[in-house]
Amino acid sequence: MSTKKERDLRQAACHAQRGLCIHCHRRMNKPTVEHLIAKRDGGKSTRANIAAACWGCNHARHADRRYSGLSASEFGWVRMLEAEAGLLA
Repeated sequence: MSTKKERDLRQAACHAQRGLCIHCHRRMNKPTVEHLIAKRDGGKSTRANIAAACWGCNHARHADRRYSGLSASEFGWVRMLEAEAGLLA
């Protein structure tokens, strides 16, 4: 569950990203708070560490073992390539 601060940061990030997911660069219907450095790895809820991501990318980055160990930047490249190849729903 996002805090009000995280929701405000997500909204600002979504606006700055022109409504596009930070990872797959597709338009987001329901943006989520994406901690570029995950909370579990010590990431904080600061403007520099918050981006907006689509639910699919956010969930996959933190739940799918295929992506474990990838930085947010590395994961973004993988998701963009997957999107271009038509592998994302």
